Amino acid sequence: MTTRPRSTAVLFTLLCSMIVIAGLLLFGARTHAQDAQEVGNAPDGENALEFIGKIDQVGPAFTGYGYMSYISGVPDDQLFSDPANRSEATARFTFASTANLTARSVLETLFVLNAAGSTTIYYNETPNGDFADATTFSSGTPIAISSERWQNIISVQAPDTAINTGMSQFHQTTATPFTLNGSNYQLGHVDMLLRFSYTGEAKRMDQILPTSTVVVAGNAVVGSGS
Repeated sequence: MTTRPRSTAVLFTLLCSMIVIAGLLLFGARTHAQDAQEVGNAPDGENALEFIGKIDQVGPAFTGYGYMSYISGVPDDQLFSDPANRSEATARFTFASTANLTARSVLETLFVLNAAGSTTIYYNETPNGDFADATTFSSGTPIAISSERWQNIISVQAPDTAINTGMSQFHQTTATPFTLNGSNYQLGHVDMLLRFSYTGEAKRMDQILPTSTVVVAGNAVVGSGS
């Protein structure tokens, strides 16, 4: 009879343990995903998402950031860490967008800007959004990423002041489950299409570059076939 060296036996035991642990982790991840309730996928005619935010323009580059004030399927009292104070500082779901100008048309006091880029939506267990610092809206756990195309219609009302009306086509490319108050959720699904509509006021700080900031609020509905 051949006796297995003690060191080999210990190594074999450790290897088996690692395989078992890896299997349990993988099983847990799959179970988490399978058990997740999909939210943000509302029936036809109903809002899937509602949001508040800002868009900063510097030349041909746009940066959007803000928070979700409504997600279909998520209890309203769980969207904010303090439901009595619904603001960026207590918002659990934030977003950050980057885009670049693709087209520009002008008719008298009407400016039409097209842009293409991407948006990431985050879940923040401990909210810390602050409109004075755009980077605070891209903290937390990314739960959905999309490619996006925007159209912004800017109607000048006074020097350096305009009304902004915008639409965007949101094509979701990732969906990562998350846990909120003990329940598993998933925001949308891969290849889901959303149509965002929003409005707000634009202020221009520099005409030559140009540089401007827009405060906006709006909503999204699910596209046909999603």
